[in-house]
Amino acid sequence: MSNQTRQAFPTFLVTTNIGAMDLWHLTTTVGSISVPLLLLGLYVYWNDRRWNTIPPSALYFGPKRFTPDDVRAMAERVANSPPIATKEVLPSRTGRRYIVVGGVSVALRYQKLG
Repeated sequence: MSNQTRQAFPTFLVTTNIGAMDLWHLTTTVGSISVPLLLLGLYVYWNDRRWNTIPPSALYFGPKRFTPDDVRAMAERVANSPPIATKEVLPSRTGRRYIVVGGVSVALRYQKLG
């Protein structure tokens, strides 16, 4: 290249001298980052497929599955039925007051850990 061409372009565009060791470091760095990410992606894909499919043995023993039409029919039937009389279902009042300790947050905490 002539001196005039070198002056027209910045030096980093003209002199891209990547040595063999630099290329080796670049490929090992890219490989050490991309391979674990690829394995993680494959694991997530495989795990989601396993959780979203129901094995045939479980379908054999499981109850009838609800379809969206079944849910709509049940919602319509409940909406058109008379309200439940709570006096017939619940026991009479005792006059006592209770303090509830614990609750759902304890169960959710263990579910997240497990």
